[in-house]
Amino acid sequence: MDMKYILIFVLVIFSINISSKELVIDVFGKEEVKTYAIDENNFFRMVTTQSVFKTNTNIYGNSECAGTTEIYNKNVVLNILCELREGENKGYYVLKNNNTESSRKDEVTELAIKVLFVGGSGRWKKLKGQSCNFVYFEYEEGASHAKVKCSIDKELFSFFENE
Repeated sequence: MDMKYILIFVLVIFSINISSKELVIDVFGKEEVKTYAIDENNFFRMVTTQSVFKTNTNIYGNSECAGTTEIYNKNVVLNILCELREGENKGYYVLKNNNTESSRKDEVTELAIKVLFVGGSGRWKKLKGQSCNFVYFEYEEGASHAKVKCSIDKELFSFFENE
């Protein structure tokens, strides 16, 4: 391979790494779930959560989510809206999918999907349209931990750096 192409390749890889940052939002809270067992393979769940969050840039706030999870023949359908509140500023993201498999009515003990930011105010509105990775862990007594990871450019990341 020509040295010029190797140099271009290295520069492209380096520029990708320096032009992208990762915004991480850790959410810790409690959930309440009302489950309707249709039969042994089909369930409908109404979920609400109350949480606190912290970003890797030291932004803190409260959070809540509400929505449904449905299981039909091991296919899990999620339709949940979450709100992040940082003072007067709010961010909204949705968890929607229709291709996660599970056979348990309390299926969301571990979950890894994408979330989509759909709106907000202040710095959070700048995330509108951003798709991020979402991981969810449920513990005993309704305790939960969710982690949202967004790969964003340096300019967008700068809005989330606390001065």
